[in-house]
Amino acid sequence: MKRHLKQTVIAIAFSGVASAMFANAASIEPVDGLNVNQPFYQPEAFVIQKQAPVVDLTGIPVELHGQRIMSQAGKEVELFLANARRKFEVIGLDPIEMSIELTEVFKNSKKLNPEFIGTLESLAQELGIDARELFALSQTDYAVVKLMEKGKKTEVKPGGCTSMAFNSSGVVGQTNDLASLDYGSGIILKKDQSITTMTGFGPAGQSLGKRVGVVINFLGADTQGMDVSDSMATGMGALVDALAKTRSVEEAVELLTTNRTIVGMNFTIADIDGNAASVEVGRDGLLVTIGEKGVAHANHSLREGSEESFRANLGGNFKEQTIASSYSFWRQEAAETFLKHTPEIDVDAMKYIFNQKPIAQSAAYGSDFITVNTVVLDTQSGCMNYAPGIGDWTGYQQVCFNSQH
Repeated sequence: MKRHLKQTVIAIAFSGVASAMFANAASIEPVDGLNVNQPFYQPEAFVIQKQAPVVDLTGIPVELHGQRIMSQAGKEVELFLANARRKFEVIGLDPIEMSIELTEVFKNSKKLNPEFIGTLESLAQELGIDARELFALSQTDYAVVKLMEKGKKTEVKPGGCTSMAFNSSGVVGQTNDLASLDYGSGIILKKDQSITTMTGFGPAGQSLGKRVGVVINFLGADTQGMDVSDSMATGMGALVDALAKTRSVEEAVELLTTNRTIVGMNFTIADIDGNAASVEVGRDGLLVTIGEKGVAHANHSLREGSEESFRANLGGNFKEQTIASSYSFWRQEAAETFLKHTPEIDVDAMKYIFNQKPIAQSAAYGSDFITVNTVVLDTQSGCMNYAPGIGDWTGYQQVCFNSQH
């Protein structure tokens, strides 16, 4: 077990087998202008979206959310829809068939968070598409799991997010790393009880509530998600938004004992009282980690022996393993080292580390997986700091509960 970390296993310890594709997602082709073979340490500044649309839904009935979103962020929604359909096509998935497969997940998500699914239903009506199909198209991580299960040969590029939360200050954040096709479709929804990031209509997994902030990491085959027919199985976006509406880290962890995602997922959570934890969620239970100064998480389980078993499955030399695993262990150790030594644990400190290699991801080694947005949530001020892409390249926009935005 890592030093400075306290871990609690709820239910049964994870027993998933590491996979070379655990942090990957299907990638088709890089967006125009992106050089995927540039030097890793001296990347070209690459900016598609300079500012994300902020859609203010406060005080608006949920059935009108779709109309407001399309009026202010229709371009981003349509872009994400086109790219989502293209990804499903390349992977070999039918969104209609998947929507049927995810029937119980959709019902569970609506029961858990009727507002979140209500927004999706309202948006589906504006788009002229069945809400369940739109829900299926938003399940990007589950589509990746299906790809792994099929063993289909396609272009798969390495990528993965890094999450971090500070104790005492209540600051939590994430670099959101995806295929470059997902860059440019970021939007922010400001609602009565939460401020939530979206890639088009797809949840990005970052939500700030009045007392709690939540971000995520995809674990994929490193930890199995819930079976889609299970009563606990929910969509990631609905669950993240529900967690942000809790009152504390403790209450959020309690919610995760009865509601879990259909893919292996880690939730990094902080609250207004200065508590922080990372919670790995899987079919066999939870792994809760609490650090001395905070927590950090990349795209592999923190359970003992995870790295060793993972590298053994990858094969190849150290460099090949590092590239194939999306620098997951390197990002984890870089974040933990920063946590151990930084004299400051505030918003600016987190913005700093999220701009550094290897955490800030740019195209290299033929991969078009990049940081498509960076988010730092300040639970004590009630503000989301959002950068489309890498913060140093785009700057941050701030969205707060107590302002017009």
